[in-house]
Amino acid sequence: MDRDTKLFLGKLLGEIYQLQHRQDPKRLPVTEEQLYGLLHGFEWVVDEHLDGFGDVTTADNKVMVEVLNRYFTNPEALKKLKGFYDIEAELEAKGVDRFKAISLLRYFRIGNRFTEVLDALDTSDSPMEVRGAVRDETER
Repeated sequence: MDRDTKLFLGKLLGEIYQLQHRQDPKRLPVTEEQLYGLLHGFEWVVDEHLDGFGDVTTADNKVMVEVLNRYFTNPEALKKLKGFYDIEAELEAKGVDRFKAISLLRYFRIGNRFTEVLDALDTSDSPMEVRGAVRDETER
């Protein structure tokens, strides 16, 4: 992608995020610093942000399904699940970083899959960005 297109996309994303933030400050999917960088054409910020798009693979989905299914099919294990931090190291060891995990968790919530597990991840033992991803859309 050429530099002008990339910076234009960054600016556009920044404007969209700024509108979302005005509507609901809790929904800002980037930091204030990243938002400023996107809006003002900081190339490395745009690169960092755009690099995350479209990176979720079938293998990533398989890993996440495997991990979540362990809790979904075992009520005792689900009761012991305190939050995302309980599964983060395993996901990362298998190549699913937090950004990918958040995308997959949001995808599962939208599809009403693993709802009991997603509800269990909405705790103080999960980072805020994960908690936002696993909440039901009707709560937003």
